[in-house]
Amino acid sequence: MSLTSHSPARTGTRPSLCIKPALVASPAAQAHSGRNIRAQALAKGLLRDITDVARDVGFIFDVAITPRAWEYVVRWPQGGENTEVGRLHDVVSRAYRGLDATGFRVGATLSMTLSKNPGHSRPTPADGSPLLVVVHLGDRGEKVVTLRLRDEL
Repeated sequence: MSLTSHSPARTGTRPSLCIKPALVASPAAQAHSGRNIRAQALAKGLLRDITDVARDVGFIFDVAITPRAWEYVVRWPQGGENTEVGRLHDVVSRAYRGLDATGFRVGATLSMTLSKNPGHSRPTPADGSPLLVVVHLGDRGEKVVTLRLRDEL
């Protein structure tokens, strides 16, 4: 697991802090717009709400995952040693521990390297670290967290 942070930008000789908002899967990715984009994405199945499990491990923000990320890192074949509930708990726990070091600031991005689930038939994303966990602003300007694959822009 590695953290990606953004260095403060400098203009002239006077330093200023610049927190770059991270890109998140569209349409859920867009920060506060007043148009309920995240709510629409959840209603249309473009995001899957995992807030209940996230609260169990300590998150105080709403948390969602894209269907492709779910398929890649959470879904587990029937009869396997693990279950989807257990796998989701493991993934969300790792995400929480990693983001805790950032103070959950808006724009914090965590890159997680996870083994793919054994039932996954799609090709592995080329970069080898497929899961990104991003803290960004929700529809009402509140902090939210989204888990997505690196190639979901």
